[in-house]
Amino acid sequence: METYIMSMGTNILAIIENDFQVPTTPLTDDVNKDLYISNLISKYAILSGLSKTKFVKGMHCKSSKELWNKLKSCYEGDNKVKKAKLKTYRGQLESFKIEEDKSISSFE
Repeated sequence: METYIMSMGTNILAIIENDFQVPTTPLTDDVNKDLYISNLISKYAILSGLSKTKFVKGMHCKSSKELWNKLKSCYEGDNKVKKAKLKTYRGQLESFKIEEDKSISSFE
């Protein structure tokens, strides 16, 4: 996703990384208009890659940064979830053993 967004321009990725506050009043200067358009493009790029259920959860977000953070929390989870996943994976790795009579190529 990051590569796709970067292909649209570095300012599009920068809008996601540095939050853009969507103005409530009409835009008058060119700099803010460009930032606003970049925010819309980045939001469109993110939303177009989502399934219907994730789209519905993220379509109300005003900025692309807000949308990106919401998706990160949906897919990665909060710190408790991350720690639980890490603990599970660590347990799987520690219990991972190969029998002595088996070779690595036969393990695939």
